[in-house]
Amino acid sequence: PLLLGQGSTVGRIYSDTEDTPPVVAVAGCYCSGASIVVSQMSSPLEVVVVSGSSTNPDLSSKHNHPYFARVIPSDSAQGSGLAALVHALAAQAPSNSWTE
Repeated sequence: PLLLGQGSTVGRIYSDTEDTPPVVAVAGCYCSGASIVVSQMSSPLEVVVVSGSSTNPDLSSKHNHPYFARVIPSDSAQGSGLAALVHALAAQAPSNSWTE
């Protein structure tokens, strides 16, 4: 279970047969969509979620995701950084590509 632990905190999942310490953090999700869901589930329980790859700018909102942290810049920060690089290199015809 995601938030297994001891005690009586409302919303946590508890075990009657195992003496398991409470979850204090979740080593995040691979994609932003999953991180948003896990963050919404864990925030009321004050459980931190840390992601190394979720870049959705909405996750930067401490109002909506007060216990979410990431170790990679959001998409908006990456975009402005790339624009600064293109400007610094005086690129004449920059372009981008992506795959889904």
